[in-house]
Amino acid sequence: MRLSTLIRIASDSYPDGAVLDAHERGEAAGDTLALFIAREIAETFEPGQTTAEQLVRAIQVLEKAQAEIGAVLSGLRRRLEKEERS
Repeated sequence: MRLSTLIRIASDSYPDGAVLDAHERGEAAGDTLALFIAREIAETFEPGQTTAEQLVRAIQVLEKAQAEIGAVLSGLRRRLEKEERS
C-alpha cells in the first residue's frame, strides 16, 4: 500500500476529506486535527509492510491518540464537575 492510499482512506472518513488536504498542504490547510491524523499516519508508515500491516499500524496510532484525548477530556470533565459543585 502506498502512503497516499492510506491517507485517502483516512480522508474518506473525515468531514470534508480534510485529512488529504492537510497531508498535501500542511499547516496551510487550517484543520489541525486533520493535520495531526495525516502526520501520525505518515510518520508511522513503513513502505515495505503489507496492506494489512499498514492498516493495523494506522489503527494502533490513532487508537493511542484517541485514548490520550479521552484522558484529557476526562480530566477536563472532572474539573468542570468540581467547579460546578463549588
